[in-house]
Amino acid sequence: MKSILRTGVLCLAITAGLGLALPDTSYARDSGSSSQFKRDRDRNKKTEKAPNPYPNAKRVEPTFKMSERLNKKLVAGFDAIDEGDYDKAETLLNEVLADKKVNKLEQANVYQGLGNVYSERDDDVAKQLEYYQKAVDLDALPNTNHFGLMIGVSQLASNEDMYDLAINYAKRFLDETGSDDARAWQVLAISYYRQEKFDLVPEPAKKAVATAKEPSDSMYQLIVQSYYDAEKYPEAVREAEEILAKKPDLLPIVKLASQSYLEMEGGEAKAAGVLQAAYDRGVLKSENDIRHLASIYSYVDMPLKAVEVVNSAVAANKLKPSLDTYKTLGDALRYADKYVESADAYSKAEPFAQNGEILYLKALALYEGDKYPECKQAATAAAAKGGFERQGENWLTLGNCELELDNLSAAKAAYTKALAFPSTKESAASWLKSVK
Repeated sequence: MKSILRTGVLCLAITAGLGLALPDTSYARDSGSSSQFKRDRDRNKKTEKAPNPYPNAKRVEPTFKMSERLNKKLVAGFDAIDEGDYDKAETLLNEVLADKKVNKLEQANVYQGLGNVYSERDDDVAKQLEYYQKAVDLDALPNTNHFGLMIGVSQLASNEDMYDLAINYAKRFLDETGSDDARAWQVLAISYYRQEKFDLVPEPAKKAVATAKEPSDSMYQLIVQSYYDAEKYPEAVREAEEILAKKPDLLPIVKLASQSYLEMEGGEAKAAGVLQAAYDRGVLKSENDIRHLASIYSYVDMPLKAVEVVNSAVAANKLKPSLDTYKTLGDALRYADKYVESADAYSKAEPFAQNGEILYLKALALYEGDKYPECKQAATAAAAKGGFERQGENWLTLGNCELELDNLSAAKAAYTKALAFPSTKESAASWLKSVK
């Protein structure tokens, strides 16, 4: 049961926030828009200096200058991009590139513009990356544009599952700018995680949190998730508790903390307690989450608490009548040795069931409750409906019911049916030997 619960909570955690969305890369395009050229031109006229976003950069600002003639064509090309006339923009930019007097700065601007064209017009990320890298490799753009493209390449590459390229550019950006930029740390954390290099994730993820103006919830989650996936459960719990002390209603962290406790020796009660506290605060409120809380109570030998959770949630309309709701309730009642009540809960689930699984569980509960005629009826109905995994076990249960009712020939027939299923072949053969 532990592995089932683990899979369930991880699915819940991931869907609840670990989308790992990268920051918007539009600035990589905007830094080469026509308005940028015009601002640069006007600033030069007024001899104004823009604030330096990279005061610690190792790179010295290039001294290339654009000719007035090619600058006008570049402005026209970027104006065309702004206006959505991408074919015109591509023509103008390629004319600049083909000019015999074009210099590196003009070429770099062309490549940046062509990257924008292929992004906006064709949604061609491969071409966008190719041109942005060419612009960076020319080493001619001002620092703001040069480093903007560098971080843009790292983000785009990570989005395209090109993790080595993403990591290379993010590291290069951090080193060459001398900055502590949350965007680069985030790229590193995400790329390492997607490469399943879990031990390398926490450091950049923590730096992304520490340096961001508004830390991303997904980065908090990534810290805990990386420890969890590395099977470092005490560390996952420690980090989760530190985060929850500041952000107590961050549901993915609540779930990961609970699951990490479940993986630790003697942590079962704390696993349930973390979820219960979130439920009491109104944070844990989806139907899947509430049923998961009940399932954990059943798992940690507190099935009556699970029954209480389900019944109170149904009464409060937090859980709607459904197959999953009544199955969770039936399971909890069966674990609490309340077999007749369990069968009643499974009966409520029957109208929602597409196969015979619920009927089999009902038969099992009735057999455990010594209700053999009712067990026989449920198991027979389950066999007729079919379509579920444990059909061999259902035939064994039917055979046992028939045996308790002294219907030996019917018991043998049921055990014989169970022989056809690998999971029950051995048990069925043993029962057949014992039936005289």
